[in-house]
Amino acid sequence: MVPQDHMNLKRAFISHEIRNLVEGDWGYKVNSVVTYILDKYGYTISYTKAWNAKQRAIEEIFGDWDKSYELLPRFMQGLKESNPGTIVQFYTTPTTNPNVQKFKRVFWAFKPCIDGFEHCRPVLSIDGTHLYGKFKGTILTAMSIDANNQIFPVAFAIVEAENTDSWPWFMSCIRVFVTKRSGLCVISDRHKGIMKAMSEVGSGWEEPYAYHRVCIRHLASNVNTRFRNT
Repeated sequence: MVPQDHMNLKRAFISHEIRNLVEGDWGYKVNSVVTYILDKYGYTISYTKAWNAKQRAIEEIFGDWDKSYELLPRFMQGLKESNPGTIVQFYTTPTTNPNVQKFKRVFWAFKPCIDGFEHCRPVLSIDGTHLYGKFKGTILTAMSIDANNQIFPVAFAIVEAENTDSWPWFMSCIRVFVTKRSGLCVISDRHKGIMKAMSEVGSGWEEPYAYHRVCIRHLASNVNTRFRNT
């Protein structure tokens, strides 16, 4: 019986082999790692070994997950120093150590985007997308449309998840730090957290200060999923 795997095909060796591939494509599939080693060396490695090798390659390229989050405050400070007027707002929770705060959320908006939004249409499209790293989480975004019909970034946040606490917090940060324009039209899906933020009295997002409209793309997708009919 000829073994499919080889004892010298260790995680460190495989990660070195695929480093350029991972650096060129962050979404490089684990199954593609298995296929690459098979084509190049004629051995079939396990899915687990391929996954571990890819994680090591990612750490070598970008650093590990824990250190990346430790660098986040310095990174955000660098953004503020290189873009004067940029807003960064951290949300942390206390720990048993009075000198240590636990990261929960961070909001930021670049100064050129804050200034530029004043000249965009009075429209904000908001949405969230999942993070698939070790610590999960969600990125919340707010976008507008400029006079040239191009997407204009307004604000961002990294939060624990889309929920009835994180969305109102994100929208509150936009009102406090980015814009107080009245009559804005906010377009989004019908997430409960967004619905709460848009209807909360005194938030600055209730009518007539702002108007909420449902994104037709999300609506069509939901109808198609519900009734299974395009």
